[in-house]
Amino acid sequence: MAAITAVIYTLASVARLDSYASYFLPLPTILVALRHGHTAALRAVLVSVLLLLVLTGPLRAATFLCMHGAMAVALGVAWAARLPWALSIPLAAAARCTGYAAYVALSSWATGEDLVALLLANVRALLGQAAVLLRAHGAPSDAAVAAAILGLLAVNAAVYVALLHLLYAVMLGAMGQPPPGRVPAWAGRLAQRVA
Repeated sequence: MAAITAVIYTLASVARLDSYASYFLPLPTILVALRHGHTAALRAVLVSVLLLLVLTGPLRAATFLCMHGAMAVALGVAWAARLPWALSIPLAAAARCTGYAAYVALSSWATGEDLVALLLANVRALLGQAAVLLRAHGAPSDAAVAAAILGLLAVNAAVYVALLHLLYAVMLGAMGQPPPGRVPAWAGRLAQRVA
């Protein structure tokens, strides 16, 4: 399973299909967690990272760990423990947000630039231009801009993880696996209609 994950990630990176493949990258780790427990899921992610280290180098391997590996383990552990979606979605979204932060820190280090300051400056400038167009007075503070960015990041992660829950409810049901976590009744009916 770890080799499948590493190959999918490598091919998606080479073909520039990262955004599409990101919906399927957690699946092998989740299957390992459902079948063999959370320790095996951690090992699968570790082996995937080691394979990616050899195939693509340390930066891509660390990027996989930050953006996909930690969230996949969080989802696998939550679903193996049969947590309800109301708990597993925020748990995995928090892992995804932490991965985003680690990815930005890693990218800042690799490029030698302070990407957080650059992001804040660009968003502040954009909001300043919007304020001029709207004839508003003043510009938002750095804290308000940072809070808006973090809020949007959290919403993005929660929506992504919720979509993964729905997608995997259908996929795992079609594969004969138990559904992910404790599936709400409406999601179970939706998964049965789609499958």
